[in-house]
Amino acid sequence: VVATGYAVRPLLLRRGIARLEAMGFHPLLGRSVRASDGYLAGDDDARFKDLSEMMTREDVAAIWFAR
Repeated sequence: VVATGYAVRPLLLRRGIARLEAMGFHPLLGRSVRASDGYLAGDDDARFKDLSEMMTREDVAAIWFAR
């Protein structure tokens, strides 16, 4: 799970993660999910690196976007 745009509210993140787990998924949270740079989920470079890392990891089968 990554956040490539707006920052994610913690309560909504917890609910979303719980729903994914209830569906049988094992979510891996990117650094951007808990980051904040004003109203964004970290700066542009950090969000790009987070998404790029998830795209290249062998243990990641799908990428979910938090917003």
